[in-house]
Amino acid sequence: MKRLPNLHIRIFAGLVLLVAIGWFGLQGFFNSSETESGAETQTVAAAGDNADAAQTDAPILNIHPLPLNSATSTPEPLSRGERLLVQTREMLQIQKPFRTQLTQTIRIGERPLQATGSYIEGSGYQLRMELKVETPSTTGHMLNVCDGSILWTELTRLSPELSPEGTPRITRRDLGSILQEAHTSSHVDNARFISDLAMGGLTALFASLQREMDFEDPIEFTHSGVSLWKLQGTWSQAFLDRHQVSNIRKMPRHIPDGVEIYLDRQTLFPHRILFTRHNEEGEPLKLITFDFTDVQLRATLTDDLFDYLLAGESYDDVTNQYLRRLQEVGH
Repeated sequence: MKRLPNLHIRIFAGLVLLVAIGWFGLQGFFNSSETESGAETQTVAAAGDNADAAQTDAPILNIHPLPLNSATSTPEPLSRGERLLVQTREMLQIQKPFRTQLTQTIRIGERPLQATGSYIEGSGYQLRMELKVETPSTTGHMLNVCDGSILWTELTRLSPELSPEGTPRITRRDLGSILQEAHTSSHVDNARFISDLAMGGLTALFASLQREMDFEDPIEFTHSGVSLWKLQGTWSQAFLDRHQVSNIRKMPRHIPDGVEIYLDRQTLFPHRILFTRHNEEGEPLKLITFDFTDVQLRATLTDDLFDYLLAGESYDDVTNQYLRRLQEVGH
């Protein structure tokens, strides 16, 4: 496992897509003194859940389905899980722009860490996400804004002792430069995850999962009158071999080894994305959960949602750091 650092990057690239480069950094930023890495959660999803159990766990959205006949057809028998992911990516593009409420939960340390807020995707690579994080001693705020070319990330920590009024930490990424480096002939394959990491949202997340995981056939069920698909995936053998991982159980416990995706059968918009990690007894523990509610598809948005305005604050341009990372993993 000598290439484990690259494996960390590749795995977290997919996960951080949803939070536009910030959630795991946010955990350390707001909760470093309270969380001990590696402590296992006591929230357990029983191994081998049947359809009824899946119905209980799957969150339900009160949305008005779109009349999209292609989304309601059963995937082809061959590689049905992969085909469903491809169809989901296509549907996400059709349904843009969209906005939703997002709840993220991480169960890695002694206490679950939860963030709530809004997630918006516009045309192209436009993205906006605002989350509020609360711990017993700290309140924090994270804002990610991308106008399609520049990604801004703002982290603010509030605490009576450290910064009662809050002092934001702001970073800037030039996505044009990052993508130009990513698409050079010598770095295309290895650098692809950086473009995913910097932008792409849900569509890129599903592309990464499809590329790196093997999926079982989707399970169809109905819960509270809503028809859902449940997809379960694990890292592919090709992925493990490429990163010289002989046994994923020996990896750090904060690295997930599986994913469960709950999709609305008509719109294919995700209700929940759940990353799991099996314990020594083979039981899947809930590690990272993304829940989407109050979904608005084909929403009416204004471009100023994706503008980030500085008011004299200082910021760090981290573009070169990402360019160096691209060059390192390309060798």
